[in-house]
Amino acid sequence: MYNIPCALDGSNAFLESVPELKKPASKKQSRLSDTMVRECLRILESGDTEKLFEIIPRIGVLRDPRFKEPLIALLSEKDLKKREFAAYALGSMGNREFLEPLKVAFGDAAWEMMLRWNSSYRS
Repeated sequence: MYNIPCALDGSNAFLESVPELKKPASKKQSRLSDTMVRECLRILESGDTEKLFEIIPRIGVLRDPRFKEPLIALLSEKDLKKREFAAYALGSMGNREFLEPLKVAFGDAAWEMMLRWNSSYRS
């Protein structure tokens, strides 16, 4: 059996005992993260569909608040791939705050599909 220490009382006793978890991020790590965030923001601004899908894992790991506005803006793009990317990327960030913009975007998309189906049915 594995002996994995844990605190049943909800305290962080084990986590606080691990030295690596107590250290703040180094300046080098902070610079690297900031560089990665800026690169992701540049790709978001460019709108290059292939590159957008490549950065989903980075967005999910970095979870930087600067991604919020560009991603929500992409939800209203006409290009379906860009809207799909934005939905995946927002989901990868794991923030409940993004549920409402996603509901609105998916509601609009469902309404649009229904109108298309209805107009093609009548033709």
